[in-house]
Amino acid sequence: MRNTGTTTWTRAAEYKLGEQGTSPLIAPGRIELTDRDAIAPDQEKTFNFTITAPIATGYFTITFQMVQEHIEWFGAAHSPPVQVTFGPNPPAAPTITWPAAGMTLGSNSPDITWTTVPIDAYEVHIGSANTPSSADGWNSGIVYLSSLTDTAMSGPLVPQRWYYVFVRLHNANGWGPWSEQSHWFYVSAELVNDPYFVAGVVGAQRQHAMCYNPDRNEYLICYFDSGKGKPSVISYYRLDAAGARIGAEGWIVDDLEGAGGPHVCYNSARREYLIAYGGYTASGGLHDELRVQRINAENGALIGMSNWITSLPGAFNSNVAYSPTSDSYLLVWDSGYDHPNPLYARRLDSTAVPVGSTFHASTAPYVWAGNPSIAWNSASNEFLVTFQAYYETEPLTWWDYYAQRVRASDGAMLGSNITISATPDYDSNGDVAYDPDMNRYLVIYDGGSPTPWLQFLSAAGALEGPRFPATPDTFYNGGMSAIAWNPVTKEYLATWAHCCSASNFGRRLSETGAYIGEPFRTNGDVVGFGNWDPMTVVNTVSGEFLIYWFWQYDNIYVRRYRTYPLPAPDTQPPGPVTGLMLTRAGGSMGLNWTNPATSDFSATMIRVKVGSPPTGLTDGKLVVEKGNAPGTTDSFTDTGRPRGTLLCYAAFAHDLTLNYAAAATACGMLVAGDFDGDTDVDQEDYGHFQQCLSDQGLPYGEGCADADLDDDGDVDSVDLNLFRTCQGAADQPPGC
Repeated sequence: MRNTGTTTWTRAAEYKLGEQGTSPLIAPGRIELTDRDAIAPDQEKTFNFTITAPIATGYFTITFQMVQEHIEWFGAAHSPPVQVTFGPNPPAAPTITWPAAGMTLGSNSPDITWTTVPIDAYEVHIGSANTPSSADGWNSGIVYLSSLTDTAMSGPLVPQRWYYVFVRLHNANGWGPWSEQSHWFYVSAELVNDPYFVAGVVGAQRQHAMCYNPDRNEYLICYFDSGKGKPSVISYYRLDAAGARIGAEGWIVDDLEGAGGPHVCYNSARREYLIAYGGYTASGGLHDELRVQRINAENGALIGMSNWITSLPGAFNSNVAYSPTSDSYLLVWDSGYDHPNPLYARRLDSTAVPVGSTFHASTAPYVWAGNPSIAWNSASNEFLVTFQAYYETEPLTWWDYYAQRVRASDGAMLGSNITISATPDYDSNGDVAYDPDMNRYLVIYDGGSPTPWLQFLSAAGALEGPRFPATPDTFYNGGMSAIAWNPVTKEYLATWAHCCSASNFGRRLSETGAYIGEPFRTNGDVVGFGNWDPMTVVNTVSGEFLIYWFWQYDNIYVRRYRTYPLPAPDTQPPGPVTGLMLTRAGGSMGLNWTNPATSDFSATMIRVKVGSPPTGLTDGKLVVEKGNAPGTTDSFTDTGRPRGTLLCYAAFAHDLTLNYAAAATACGMLVAGDFDGDTDVDQEDYGHFQQCLSDQGLPYGEGCADADLDDDGDVDSVDLNLFRTCQGAADQPPGC
């Protein structure tokens, strides 16, 4: 814009370029002068600005005119046409949204996610070096897409290692740049294998349960099965230490027409399993029954026929646990049609024969109590039974969670029901695990948001500390919660099904309840609606967890999970940068250096200061933070620095936990005054400088920005001294 008036335009006087109209495309509809600007009459000013394109394509008119704010619009208005098109641009560098930089992951097959944009292909590199070329962890290769995607499940990574992750995206216009450097994570555990298919050839295998046999280092998994010529039976497999099937499938042969809801435990004295289950029959009039069946642990054969326990209306939801000290079982169950519906319990001897009479494990006037879990306390030889219930006086939608201690030797109730949680939320669907080292329990249950929740409970039944969520991030809200204690690794594993997808999740917890790593997805490539009831059994020989669940009411899966201790804090920096060299070229300074060969080197931070090297990590100004592989040579071109002034650089190598090595330093000076770019500073350059001389504090004229050698908005004696420092003769090297 040319000043055709008689007044000098300045920012202080609020002269601006304005956009006419009620819907400006240049936010906020004004382009201001700089503090240095003083546009005298007949001088021109070039305004630079960003236009926000409309959503639609086509031609648009933007009307510009000078304005003195709050006084008047003046001068001629200009309305240039603007064409809006979708340019042929590849995607921008994506932002990785998971995992966040610096995370400790609970799985070695993380889901990598990024910002959603229209693409037709992607590529992911996961490697040990802070550069996109590093892919020694996993390389997705180029993955072409038929639908919009913003996530990729990594292949298995080696645990106990740090990794960097990079993503680039592709559209019809080509590949975009790689995502930013220094996005790293640590792998603290591994899903040892892909999900292993146990049962479901004929469909409708569900309502599963599993226990571990330390004497044979095996498992027994049992489940509802509709493929044996009846509406349903209880079938089972023995599994080896790796979770693979041993021998043929077995099933319980009885006179029930349908059976379901199995639970199983191991009897170490007799080396056999006991399965408790419910069912129905029309024999003697349609009714429901609760039964138990003994299984030979060595060969999986049935031991005799099933034992009848009781007949009550409703589909039984039972649970059973074994006490090695008393060589007896505790069997608990609920009934769907009694009113009120207590939680029933009964002792069984070592051969699964009922001992004594049935008693109520729930003691308050509940309308319904059920969905029980049991843990055996080896220190006091007692059971802790947890269950959900609601009172007659409360709304039927508000569930609470309770527990009851039961002596294993005689079935005596120890105290009254313990309130684990009685919030207005739906506190239900829980589980319990016992830690013999601290002689206490950890209870997990669903309820509210976030969910699931965890609560420590002393051996005497007292709450220890406040409840806490399995994760405070409500993205992971879910249910069907379970908990397992690992006496080998001294940690818990919480598992649950996601509220809002087909994913199952897990999270490690220390003995004190501290989070170990982030939540992780456990179901791998078993996707699609319906991964339910994820639960875990601990292998006390290998220290592994075996996660098991059912999918879409049809298939039973198991998956091994192995954890590792977290590494000790890293306080040792890598070696220093070597060979830092400066090369000047016109108005820029080229830097070259060699990164240290230390294996955990991550990046080099370079800072600059005038006159002397930066003395520390915050001294001077940041030039660049540049990641690369250990032992590599690297370079960077620094621009925009004052000329004719001593510039000193310091290069600090560091690892990913930001331990910094001692600085490598180098100093140099940019040529001041080679305005015509002919590699000398001579009289022609001086002539240009003379034309631009103003005075201290006075703005320089048009075309004189290059003469402002100290970048302070004027061309004065300071700039002259800098020019003289470098002045030489024609066709001779500069004097600086």
